[in-house]
Formats: sequence, C-alpha cells, structure tokens
Amino acid sequence: MNKAELDAQLADVSKSLMSYCTARTSNQYDAEDLAQDIFLELLRATPNLRDDNAFYGFMWSVAHRVYCRWYKNKQRCREYALGDDIMNSSVDCNTDRGASPVVFGLDESDLDRIDTADDVYLLRRELALLSQQFRRASILYYSDGRSCAEIAGELSVSESMVKYLLFRSRQIIKEGMIMERKLGELSYNPKKLLPRYSGEGPNYFYSYMNNLIRQNIILACFNDQLTPSEISLEVGIPLPYLDDEISGLCARKLLCINGSRYSANIVVVDRDCLAEIVDKSSRYYEEIADKIAAFVDGYLDEYRAVIDTRFSENTLRWQLAALLLRQIRGCAFGEIGEPQVTGWGERADIWLEEDAGELNSSCFNYCTLYSHDNDTLSFFDYLPVPRGDHHDFYQRQQYVDIFCDIAKNKPKQFSDYDTNVIHELCQKGYITDNNGQYTAALPVYTAAQYGKIEAAVERYLNENLGQTLIIIDKIAAGVYTEHCPKPLAADAKRISGHSKFIQAVAKPTKLLIERGYLNTDYADNEIPCAFVVIGK
Repeated sequence: MNKAELDAQLADVSKSLMSYCTARTSNQYDAEDLAQDIFLELLRATPNLRDDNAFYGFMWSVAHRVYCRWYKNKQRCREYALGDDIMNSSVDCNTDRGASPVVFGLDESDLDRIDTADDVYLLRRELALLSQQFRRASILYYSDGRSCAEIAGELSVSESMVKYLLFRSRQIIKEGMIMERKLGELSYNPKKLLPRYSGEGPNYFYSYMNNLIRQNIILACFNDQLTPSEISLEVGIPLPYLDDEISGLCARKLLCINGSRYSANIVVVDRDCLAEIVDKSSRYYEEIADKIAAFVDGYLDEYRAVIDTRFSENTLRWQLAALLLRQIRGCAFGEIGEPQVTGWGERADIWLEEDAGELNSSCFNYCTLYSHDNDTLSFFDYLPVPRGDHHDFYQRQQYVDIFCDIAKNKPKQFSDYDTNVIHELCQKGYITDNNGQYTAALPVYTAAQYGKIEAAVERYLNENLGQTLIIIDKIAAGVYTEHCPKPLAADAKRISGHSKFIQAVAKPTKLLIERGYLNTDYADNEIPCAFVVIGK
C-alpha cells in the first residue's frame, strides 16, 4: 500500500476511530490524544501489512493495542483528594499499603473494611464480565463446590478443559480487578432507535428490534469490534443478561463475529447523519411540492373521466398525489437490485435510525395486499391524520377477499361471518351501506385504467422530477457511506435510497398541507389514500 492509498484509507476510517476513542476516554482532549497515537502507530505499522484487503481488521488490532498501552500509562499516575482535616491526621506516611489510596482521618480497621468491600465489588464486577463458559465454570467450582468431573459433565467438556477454564478465569479476574473500568455512554444515555423495514414481509424485524437493549448492543458494535465484556461495559448490563441477546442477534444476522469480537451487520443511521441529509436536501422541498401540485392540476380533468364522480375534489387530489408519491418512493431501486435475504428468510431492506423527531418522521405507511382473485388493495396511510389503516387488513386474508368482492360488485351470498366482517368495515368507514347495497369508500380501477394512470404518472416523473430525485439520492448515498463503517458501505448505499421517503415524499407533502392544497378535513365516507385494482 503506497502513501496515497494509506492516506485515503485513514481518511475513510477517521470518524470510526474517533468514535472508538471518544467511547473509551472521559474527555475530548484524551480522545484526540489517543486518536493521534493510533494514527501514528498505523502510519508506522501499515507498510508491514502483507495483504491490503486485511487493513480494516489490522486497524482495529492496532487501535486495541495502542489503547491498552495508553490506558496502562494513564493508570501509573493516580491522584487522590486530600481531606480538609489533613493537619489533624495521624497517618504514618511511611506505611506501604500497595495500591490502596491514603484516606486521611480513618483508622486501620476502617481501611481494612473498605478494602475488603472494594475487593468483593471488584470480584463481582469481573465475574459479570466473564464470558459464559468461563463464568459458569468458576461459579460451579467456587460457589457451588462442584468437582472438576461434575463440571465437565454439566458443561459437556473434558476435565482438562475445566481446569483450563478455571485457570484462565483466575487470570482474567486478577488482571481485571486492578483495572479501572468505565461504563460507556449508552449505559446511562441509551439511544432509542426506529426499526425500518421495506420488503416482502411479514415484518418480524420490527417486533424483534423494538427493544432498547438489542438496539443499543447493535449501536455499541456499529463503529467498533467489541468483545462480550466490552459490550457489557458499553451498555451497562452484566454479561449474564446479555449472552442470549448477543446469540440471538448473531442468529438473525444482525451481528457478525470475528474471532472473539462482534460488529454490527446492519446499517444504523444517527441524528447527525439525518441532519446532514436534511440540510443538503431541504432546498428541493418547494420544487418537489410545486411539481406534485402541477401534476395533479394538469391531470385532474382526464382523471375525472376515469374515476367515480362521487368523490370530492380533495379526495381526488389526495389520490393523484399519493399515486405520484408512491412512484417517487420506489423509483431508484431498479438499478440497485433485490434486497438481501434477512435472518428471517424473506428479502427486505432492514436498518435502524435514531429517533430524531421531525428529521425522520416518515408520515406515511405503504402496503399492497392481494385477494384470492388477484385483485390488489393498496394503502398509502397518512399517519398524522389517518383515514384508513392497512393493519385493518394486513394478515387478514378473508377481510381482503370480502372487501375486494364488494369493490368490484361481485355477486355473492355472504355468510354470517362475512356479514360480521362487512359490519366491522362499515363501522371503520371502508364500506358504505345503502339499505343492504354495499359500496367501497375508495377509488376502484380496472387493470387497464390503472395502467393508463400509472403510465401518465411515470412519464411525468421522468420528465419533471427525475433529475431532482437523482440529486437527492446522491446526497443521501454520500452521507450514508461517509457515516458508515466500510464493511457496510454497500448496504448503506442501497438503503440510502429510502431516504427519498422523507426528503421527496414526507417533507413536500407537509408543505402541500400547510399551503392548503391538500386538506386533512376529509369528506365523510371517503378513504383518500387507498385504492383497489381489479384483476391486476
């Protein structure tokens, strides 16, 4: 690796290394000093690297080694505060108490009692940081009084392996008890992350990752490769309570393991990243809102010739705007290819975002459901002022079938169960009941009608918004990859396309509502952001 290539590599990892140093020091000055030491060591050691492709793992090994050396040097110099009664103390300054601090005003028995309590605390702390097998062997032997043979049977290992585990446990605990261990920021200031999903479904990812502990384990391992004990310190939870969580995250391909260290295998988008994208994209919000309104105004008369004339103009505007917004959301993904297979077996884009309020408030949920006759029921739910919710139909196939049959006026003898479903959908506003004559409260298209509208939407999008959306995509891709560790750069680039859902869909829609062009005072018995396509 030549100097120019090395400089480029160091520039790429500078943010990750700075995050690593900040997490392990108590102030910005120490973090900068440690970062400089790591960069200096990398400059010295990298010429000896035989495989340039191994640079990333090599970098973390160097960083860990430099940090350990820096920490030991820092521990050699300890400072202790002197009490106010120093002049009245009768302490023998020649007494050697090893590493124990001199505490003025206390007698010998007090010091012994404090040292013993401290040792018990340190012992418990180190036991909590031992990996599962070491910890289990130690507790069975020292606490439960089990023999090596009994422990071997319980752990399904040989007796010699038990003796090794006990020997290494003593070493690790002894070394750890003389170390100062600091809890990470996530231990007292955990981040709330939003699980994001776009794919085939069902969305198991959301329910699994809607968990503060799992979210912060991923966050701790995002810019760092951490051992289980380091994860424990970072999130402030003893390791016995984390073992199953770490194993579960690995089984679902959300964490990956390299030797004894874990790293995140999923993109995490933090508040700084979101703020940077909004700052660079906000200049295009007005333009996109103007062009959405121009499309609706220009196509409305032609659209009226297709759609049921009973709907209000506000519903027609919402419907056309939603059709355009749906295509804006997904227009860039053809070139990127299919999503990866998740740990649950379906293809989907999955990622986590820091909950940043208005910065990443998506305001829409989208979903398309299929009936037994291959009709489609599509939703584009506007969340701040909802009218209709795809969850009323999601994973309820009979509801979809009954509703689509009513939407296309299919003659059918409804059962008692069907009638109960229809009554529920009437109460929720999806169906109007005129003396037993049922009508869908949303637009219904034939496949030919929808194809014609979709073609007009796509043509307008390409001619009037295509270049703007390309710019927004490039902004998001650049910011995502800059803030993301190199092994996840390809995933970050793909997922960055979903940023349009905020920048080119949610933000312009908010402007159209603020202008009064789209009104959330919806007409009665009308669902403005959902539709049925018959036999698509």
